[in-house]
Amino acid sequence: MLGPVITFDDRNLRHGLPTRDEPMVISIVAAEYKIERVLVDQGSEQVLVKGVIEIETVFGESSGIRCISMLYIVVDIDASYNIILGRSTLNKLVMVVSTWHMCMKFLIG
Repeated sequence: MLGPVITFDDRNLRHGLPTRDEPMVISIVAAEYKIERVLVDQGSEQVLVKGVIEIETVFGESSGIRCISMLYIVVDIDASYNIILGRSTLNKLVMVVSTWHMCMKFLIG
């Protein structure tokens, strides 16, 4: 059985044509705080875990938002990003990432 279809086209190019292989960086709201510099990562290295915490997290803008409970893994590393979203979050949101469009979409409702 086929479900809804997620597609991308030139209207999704928010900053014109991509000029290099840049990482996908977004903002989210977690525990009512806006968090900038969130890296969408589709595979990364392993790091030593300091602890975990579960927080309600909002994805999207305006009428296209989803709120899910996310398990955050706390690590002690020097990083350019405040949060790194991994494959488990992408799968939980049924999120599709287009690196060409520097855009991601997920089903709502």
